[in-house]
Amino acid sequence: MKQSQLEAALRDPFVWAGPRTDVRVACDVATRTITWTQTAAPFPAFVHVAHRLRTDRATAAECVNRLLNMDPAGWRPAVAEDAAYRTIAVVEGILTSVQKTRHLTWRCFELTKLATEIADVIDDSWPMLMRAQVASEAWAEHGLALLSLGRYPDAEKAARQAYECTSGYPTLAIEAALAHYIEGSAMLRQGRHDEASKLALTSAQTFHEFGDKQHYVKARLLEGYALYDAKRFEESGELWTSLIADAETLGDKALRAILYNNVGNALRNAGKLDRARWYLTMALTLLSQLGPEYAPEIPRIHMNIARLTMQKGQLPAALAAMQEARQLFASMQMASGVAAAELDIVELFVVMDRAAEAEQLCSGLPAVFRELGMTANALEAAAFLKECAVQKQLRVPHVHHVREYLRDLPQNPARPFVRPMPEAGG
Repeated sequence: MKQSQLEAALRDPFVWAGPRTDVRVACDVATRTITWTQTAAPFPAFVHVAHRLRTDRATAAECVNRLLNMDPAGWRPAVAEDAAYRTIAVVEGILTSVQKTRHLTWRCFELTKLATEIADVIDDSWPMLMRAQVASEAWAEHGLALLSLGRYPDAEKAARQAYECTSGYPTLAIEAALAHYIEGSAMLRQGRHDEASKLALTSAQTFHEFGDKQHYVKARLLEGYALYDAKRFEESGELWTSLIADAETLGDKALRAILYNNVGNALRNAGKLDRARWYLTMALTLLSQLGPEYAPEIPRIHMNIARLTMQKGQLPAALAAMQEARQLFASMQMASGVAAAELDIVELFVVMDRAAEAEQLCSGLPAVFRELGMTANALEAAAFLKECAVQKQLRVPHVHHVREYLRDLPQNPARPFVRPMPEAGG
């Protein structure tokens, strides 16, 4: 089937109506709806492709199941030996499996890499548009898997590859926007706020144009994170506030909770503490109504409320709240949360002139960080605070310095810990 015939079929209002033309969805409709099949009759080549895809999907399920139950070492020999594995439908099946098991990060990485390789060798008797679409989706999913593994430069490259697959195909605008969104996410995690913000806005505009509100909100959410990380707190708070109505329209309680939490943090950092507490409390209420997959967010909000309480000068209450947050982090084995709470508790002890308790806690920090499985660089930062405590020179700026370093460490794991300049006269 020639590309021009396919595009002509997709443009015909009797075959496919609407601003978004998804060829594989159109194929699916073609084989399931009698009226559609009749109106598509002037395009027999397209109907042939649609039925071919349906046939492939029927046999692909078995191929995908064999791959999923096979040792990964056998995947590539199987694909090379049997053409049944080298189809659009098999790539679809692999990506569907990945979307159901995102928590298995390394497995998803391996499967999405395989999907990109299969997409690259699909029979060229299929229309180029369909091959480009499935290849873009495979690279996009691979980018998401790399993001989950913290391999941000590689995720950025995968997203760019996903975008390049869409080049020359206006009907793949949504796929192009998704690639931009993933690339922006990777850039943000590398501290490139302006680039991330631009890509987030670009993808949001496309999602909005095609009426994809769910992805539109996620893209604007990413834009807000870029503003927040650039310390443009009021702008990020205003942006996230504007999205709450969209989240309510979508009926997405989890998204609303995330937005309330984000707005609360933005307001807290902007010094608007009373309004911040209201939003954080609302976020906590919503999250407590959701399933266990959202449980890790609850101690984070407890920590944010504790920090807000500290900002208001209510130090005993802040200490109690932070100790509760630490216990919640520990119960969920969230190492980074435990470490952050430990540092906040140290700061509270220092501010409250409870030097002996601060020194005792700092003396045990290296052991705590080691037990949590933190990196050698993080252990060096903990050792610095222990040294300050032993020398009776522990100050709040020392805690802030270590906190900022640990906050940046996941994005720059190879960055060594550099001790702050000594205070004048110290």
